[in-house]
Amino acid sequence: MPANLTASSTLAAHRRNAAAHLAASRSRRWRLRARRVSGRPDPRVLAVGVAGGDIYLQPLAGGPARRLTKRSQQLNGLVWASNREILFYSTAGVSGSMWRMAADGRSEQQPVAGALDGAVEPAISHPPNGPARLAYTRFVGDSNIWRMAIALDAHGGVRAVGQPASIIASTRADMSPRFSPDGKRIVFASDRDGYSEIWVAASDGSGPRS
Repeated sequence: MPANLTASSTLAAHRRNAAAHLAASRSRRWRLRARRVSGRPDPRVLAVGVAGGDIYLQPLAGGPARRLTKRSQQLNGLVWASNREILFYSTAGVSGSMWRMAADGRSEQQPVAGALDGAVEPAISHPPNGPARLAYTRFVGDSNIWRMAIALDAHGGVRAVGQPASIIASTRADMSPRFSPDGKRIVFASDRDGYSEIWVAASDGSGPRS
């Protein structure tokens, strides 16, 4: 057998093995990453929430999954509201909110009217003699920003020279503070208006504005 034919056959075999290994690896990653699964009222399709994170529709008969959302967002619970619509939690703000989306993917996801912010883990009930019901868990984060005077010793160590004091607080999440180069202002993230935004305040926390 010519040497070049042997080399070509060996290379083709390596490529087939590599392709099979890659397909198995992707299948394994899919199984490991599927965190939220909801069966459709039509039992031929699953809605799968993938960690990291979008929603895919997977036919149970096999075949490729279809990506429904395209935001790479944090997901915490999804449920079929009907054959045509899915409800799910997504991080619209720090606390997140409940969203709805048509299963055909022809429209963008929309917030669920009337659902409180921080609504996670939705559940749907369809009583035979009454309106449908939605239940969910509500999670709201409340973190604040504190300031404390410090000093550096001769070896560069940090020691406190005053008591910590809360300078930026609300009933929502205030986090990730950073001083301006001149030390006169603080920028921070907050969802006090319902969405995660960048805010600015004086170094003592006064006068916050988005």
